[in-house]
Amino acid sequence: MLKAKTVLVVIMPDAGEPIDDPSANRKAQEEVEKAFLKWGRYRLPLDKYTADLVIGVRKGTGKAANPTINGGPVDTRPGTIETTDNQIRIGAQQGHHPDLTRQ
Repeated sequence: MLKAKTVLVVIMPDAGEPIDDPSANRKAQEEVEKAFLKWGRYRLPLDKYTADLVIGVRKGTGKAANPTINGGPVDTRPGTIETTDNQIRIGAQQGHHPDLTRQ
């Protein structure tokens, strides 16, 4: 971990989408990515093959149970543009997302 230079932030594969906010997991992913960009310690790759670390996120609600839905295209992103005060990250993906549950 001390020598890591890149970190990939992904949405947990089994995370359902909250019914009242279907893009909540995507927003959580973007917030974590922006925090890493602002920190400046790691670069953010677009795939697991070039990442030294992979961090899984999902939006919490603070409730014991929360209704969710699965299977939507909300968490897929063919392209991304993210900015902080002093950085811009632009990326694109071709093809399907890699299966992060397999090594």
